[in-house]
Amino acid sequence: MFKVRLGENEFELPISDEKAIVIKREQKIDLFARKEDAVCIEAEFQGVELKDKFPDSMWVQELNMLAYALMCMSHEQGQEFLRNVAEIPKMHPGEMLNLVLKICPMAAGIPEESGLVPFYTGENLFTIMEYKRMQERRRAYPHFQMAKVYAPIEVSLLEKDSTTLRKLGKSEAVAFTSVISRFMKSLDIWSSWSFYISELNDQDLPHKGVLYKRPDVEIRDGELWAVVILETTHPFTEDEVMDVWSILNFDPLECWNVCFNTAELTQGRNLHFSVGECADMCQQGKGELDLDEQEMLMLQTPLHREHIAKTKDTAADFHSDSEYGESCPIWLELKYDFGRQRIPLPAQQSDIQKSRRALGNKDEEFLDIKIFTPGITRTDGLNFRRIDLQLFNELAEEIRLTDTRIVNLYRKVLSSGIQKPDQDVDEAIEILRELRLGMMSIEKGGSGYGQIHGRDSVTH
Repeated sequence: MFKVRLGENEFELPISDEKAIVIKREQKIDLFARKEDAVCIEAEFQGVELKDKFPDSMWVQELNMLAYALMCMSHEQGQEFLRNVAEIPKMHPGEMLNLVLKICPMAAGIPEESGLVPFYTGENLFTIMEYKRMQERRRAYPHFQMAKVYAPIEVSLLEKDSTTLRKLGKSEAVAFTSVISRFMKSLDIWSSWSFYISELNDQDLPHKGVLYKRPDVEIRDGELWAVVILETTHPFTEDEVMDVWSILNFDPLECWNVCFNTAELTQGRNLHFSVGECADMCQQGKGELDLDEQEMLMLQTPLHREHIAKTKDTAADFHSDSEYGESCPIWLELKYDFGRQRIPLPAQQSDIQKSRRALGNKDEEFLDIKIFTPGITRTDGLNFRRIDLQLFNELAEEIRLTDTRIVNLYRKVLSSGIQKPDQDVDEAIEILRELRLGMMSIEKGGSGYGQIHGRDSVTH
């Protein structure tokens, strides 16, 4: 059993999402927030206490999944795990979780015979926990089922340099099924902590018996349909179906029409789609869907294996930003497809390419690009659309030459206002350089001090 302390409160792990959301609602304690503020006070497994191996504070959800994964192990698997960790004095919960998943992949819903190994990268915990969620719901609701709600969808094509949409016929629309489905999956808002928690907080659908929903498209009877995948507490009666439809017609179907109604194609073309209201439902509990456990998991999370299976170059970095910053004053962070790579700056183009290969990224447009500069607040955590390595390296060189006195003076300099990220970096480089040169002038007996404090943007 695992037990953690947050402030004055103690919680046993593993804990279900439904119970955690009740705690969040009633006690105002957020067990989902990605904060390393939980202290492990008990971590007993097969008679061995593991808590002394952990850092002083951790993210609750990492420990939550670790506690669940350990429960999934057989006695023999558990003994193998304990032998592997016996001589390791300190471990991050993520490192320990990866050891468990290597021995017991089914804890993340991956059958051992598949030959795949689930791997926690530090960014894909939500997806790794999908199997845990489904199992907990199936235990909590004896009549748990999956269902599909269908709605008509119209697809139009906008050619390059054209302003007129051409409505596609039924057979033409079917040809774009994979494009639209891939577009919906690529949004991934249905696989993010913030969106998921807002869904759990939604009182309307849970009161109707809906535990989870996800939009997609599907070919049915030779035609393209919009479909909403549901997990429900029980099979619905006809009246209950109509009640659920009345909610789904707004969210997600109307939201789909407003927010996610365009997908880019090659050669400057675009697809536009418009979804109608709910028209039909197929329910597993009524024998209208024949699904085994793996098919249920894939229906719930289509990219499950893609997002959690270990690849040859997969690596994990579990250091917090503060820990990483102790040895690296500035770094570039790349995120893609639930993976993260940190690159100390200055860096070479080869370092960028190596990290992108490790992430499986081929198009820089889809990278999440940030730089981190602890202590240099104006540029710390800035997000960029592209990697300007020359600019980043120039900032890194200037930061390398700074000292505490320069940083303290820098913090007194007011920003020029709202700017683009690259302009913020340019300004930071200019200010740090001017402050450094001014400080050097002071030390040589010159007039640099007056130059430093003579800037219009300096507070006095």
